[in-house]
Amino acid sequence: MKTKYTIGLLCAALLTSVIANVVLAKANFSYFDMIYGTLAQQHLLNSRVKASLESSDVETAKAILNQEIESKGAILAICLTEDCSSSAKEIMHAK
Repeated sequence: MKTKYTIGLLCAALLTSVIANVVLAKANFSYFDMIYGTLAQQHLLNSRVKASLESSDVETAKAILNQEIESKGAILAICLTEDCSSSAKEIMHAK
């Protein structure tokens, strides 16, 4: 009788572990999807700036970079005031 309870308890623990791993895997996939989307946006921005610089259109490149700096600066300012990222805080204070 004790063997049945032990096997049942081990099966329940295994099932809980499998469910937790599936949930974590789904969270990681959505995180990677978001990161690769951000990487694609950054690549397109870099390509636009590079193309502007190669065609000697420095003003357009400056405008693109200024817009990006301002928008990301606003996001970082909100993040730093809300204390949402310790790594962002370390990087911003290191400069």
